[in-house]
Amino acid sequence: MLGTAIAGDSWRSWRALLIAAMGEELREDERAIFTKLTGREHEPLQRIEQFAGVVGRRGGKSKAIATVATYIAGLCDHRDALVPGERGVLLCVALDQRVAKIILDFASGNLPLGYKMNDGKIAIVEEEAELVRSIFRRYLERCLTTPDIA
Repeated sequence: MLGTAIAGDSWRSWRALLIAAMGEELREDERAIFTKLTGREHEPLQRIEQFAGVVGRRGGKSKAIATVATYIAGLCDHRDALVPGERGVLLCVALDQRVAKIILDFASGNLPLGYKMNDGKIAIVEEEAELVRSIFRRYLERCLTTPDIA
């Protein structure tokens, strides 16, 4: 659902790291990149608690983190932390307000299916909401895997 957010060959390293960080299984080509960057032979296969990277200026940090923030906020199950009707908030700490706005702008452009920006706030697109709910239901019931959805 967020495959186009960081598409293209120049984002291969970020994609491999973020897919692994979210606990997803990597393809062989992605695993080779992951191993080269981390020195680890295999991805963790569970969502990690912290990610630390040494990334230079203009290395794609803001866009990559906005993408993973969108993934966590919109595509992960938070029923263990939220009661029905409660709205979650995703904290993204940035260097300053200028960088925070850059990340928010990237995240706003990465909104997954079923969401749109409306007066500076994220809103549900009702026409797409049932499809999204169906995908989540089927995923949670183990009828679909993440590759099936993609």
